Amino acid sequence: MNVLSNLFGSMTQIWLNVAFIICVFTVLAFRPQCIRNQSLFKTGIILFAISLVVPAISLLLPTPGLDALRAPRTNDYEIIGKIVNFLGVLLFAGALVSSLMAVMPKPGAADVDAS
Repeated sequence: MNVLSNLFGSMTQIWLNVAFIICVFTVLAFRPQCIRNQSLFKTGIILFAISLVVPAISLLLPTPGLDALRAPRTNDYEIIGKIVNFLGVLLFAGALVSSLMAVMPKPGAADVDAS
């Protein structure tokens, strides 16, 4: 169970990922004209994809055995795993911010699309 929780994080993060995917596809399918900065929107999607892959790095970390020789290194692997998971959360936050900035109107610009 610990390996799965390290890989997927909490259920909150899973639901945030699902909500992000739904919102991105909704914007792309129904309101593509709302995307003001396409390169920033693409950057947000790339950051999101990387945020999904980064926590899988914790699976590549060796798992310490139960023997006494490897016990002191347990904390090192736990710290690296926490850093990797935190990096995934930071990448998700960057994806969210850059995607929102891509669809926000410029300050002072009136939105002419009144449908």
